Amino acid sequence: MEILPATVEHAGMISDLIRSFDAEVAIQPGLSGIEPYIASTSAEAEAGYIASSRYVYRVALRDSRLLGVVAVRDRTHLFHLFVAREAQRRGIGRKLWQAALSAVAPSGIAKVFTVNSTVLALSFYEHLGFSSTGSKVEAHGICFIPMQCSVGDARG
Repeated sequence: MEILPATVEHAGMISDLIRSFDAEVAIQPGLSGIEPYIASTSAEAEAGYIASSRYVYRVALRDSRLLGVVAVRDRTHLFHLFVAREAQRRGIGRKLWQAALSAVAPSGIAKVFTVNSTVLALSFYEHLGFSSTGSKVEAHGICFIPMQCSVGDARG
């Protein structure tokens, strides 16, 4: 497995991976009401984020197959961290988080990161050192729990 900077050529694969988790973020069965979320994770949107200096993306690839993706926005918000279902529980999420930290948080500089976690991913983020900063939020057809951690607390 290799962890590399994402390119716009990865945008379609990244979108497909993220979209495979739509049911976990949707409030209503059948994905009703999450159209803005779907648009924000389209291949076109992902290509735009990858090309923007506001985002740092890394992908985990094995034989050109996408195993996972991590993205940090504005060097402080964990924007994406998705691992393909069949590749989960193998340390890939942790390795992606470490790669993102290396890219955006130089050693010796304190930094606080935020993430909006799905309910199902809450324990994973807690394992990385994140703590909930509020109750579950429901907006635009999706739900999430706001969390944060400081680089010094991150166990990634």
